[in-house]
Formats: sequence, C-alpha cells, structure tokens
Amino acid sequence: MKKIEVFTGSCRLCEGAVALVDKVADKSRFDVDVLSIDGDRAKSLGLTAVPSIVLDGSLLFAGLPTEEDLTHALA
Repeated sequence: MKKIEVFTGSCRLCEGAVALVDKVADKSRFDVDVLSIDGDRAKSLGLTAVPSIVLDGSLLFAGLPTEEDLTHALA
C-alpha cells in the first residue's frame, strides 16, 4: 500500500489539503497520515512549506494543489 503524508501547520490551507486528500485518495490503495510540519519526519525530509503532500517519501506538492492535479498525481 502506498503512503501519503500530509504535513500541516495551523492554517486554512492545511485544513483544505487534509480534506482534499481525504476526498481524492482511495483508502484501499493509500495509507494517509497527517503530521506536523514541526515534527521530526518533516525535518528529515527537509520540508518547510505548509501544506506539503508527500507520496512514499517523495514530495508531490508544497502548497495546496487543485483537485485535478492531486487526482492526476495519484493515478
């Protein structure tokens, strides 16, 4: 199963990113974790922007993608 990590802070865009991933990601294909941008995992990946969406350890989006872009990236 592929892993999506959504790195967030406390902002409106972060809430939107979590909602978008929940809407688009097929739960039978993806394990989704929501993590703090201030945590060790974000630091190990060198992330600084929120929201950041990571797929299997690789940054997909820094910032809030469109639904179309996220759907295409996860296809």
